[in-house]
Amino acid sequence: MKVTADQLKTLSGVVEYSGDAAAFVTRVDKLDVAQQEDHVLYWCADRNLSDIQKMQRGIVIVSEKIKEMPFSAQCNLLIVKNPRKTFRDAVLAFFYQKKHSEHRSSTAIIHPTAKIGKNAWIGEYVVIEEGCVLGDNCSIGHHTVIFHDTIIGNNVRMGANNTIGGIGFGYEKDENGRWEHVPHLGTVVISDNVEICDNTTVIRAALGKTFIGENTKIDSHVHVGHGVQLGSNSIVCAYSMLGGSALIGKDVWVAPCVSIINQGKVGDGAYLGMAAVVIRPVEPRTLYVGNPAKKLKDL
Repeated sequence: MKVTADQLKTLSGVVEYSGDAAAFVTRVDKLDVAQQEDHVLYWCADRNLSDIQKMQRGIVIVSEKIKEMPFSAQCNLLIVKNPRKTFRDAVLAFFYQKKHSEHRSSTAIIHPTAKIGKNAWIGEYVVIEEGCVLGDNCSIGHHTVIFHDTIIGNNVRMGANNTIGGIGFGYEKDENGRWEHVPHLGTVVISDNVEICDNTTVIRAALGKTFIGENTKIDSHVHVGHGVQLGSNSIVCAYSMLGGSALIGKDVWVAPCVSIINQGKVGDGAYLGMAAVVIRPVEPRTLYVGNPAKKLKDL
């Protein structure tokens, strides 16, 4: 697709355009001074602004800090407030092919009592059990299994091989000291605009619900235990484990490989550093790191 400089200038956050007014791009690529080409859209993080003096081809999205650099750029520049966001907006507007609406694979198994909203995209070998509800504009990737009575909001995207609403790992010993499974009679509720990548497990509550708040994003290979309450607009990165009944606030960042103990508490706006092991309550708007996780600073 041919995208002109004038079209790029209509994106939100654009401050000004510097360069050839007739320039255009046909694809996007990673900024690499050794592999630069004409008609390619790049973006440059502030930490790499010195590379711009070596760029002579394509259109590069940069921040206003480029004006502070001690050189004159030879390439075309789209100067914006937030380069990464504008690059994302450009990709979505001009280069990203969305999945077809209203697609249900012939191999998907959907129980007759399940309610599926409008414009659902359901991939190969998906299983949706009885009593499930999916809102409008949901996308469910190949081989994902959604167990009975799971409630999913609008505009939810799931990747492949996820397990949503399975029974939890909860046991008690009998009079002979043998472990016996505790039935899980609750459900999972996933709010609007949630995204879950591949190979992630969200377990149903023993009683009540496991809850994921609006606009929260969950990476691949994450385990969300039974009864977890995960607030809105949070990020959970790959290989993290949220223990059963953990209470996690809104706007929380959970870095890769974080472990949160059962019934752990994490306040709003907290940031958990990579591989942090959370065994004590985390205060709101703080950074915790280490094993066991300790407060590093206020945010």
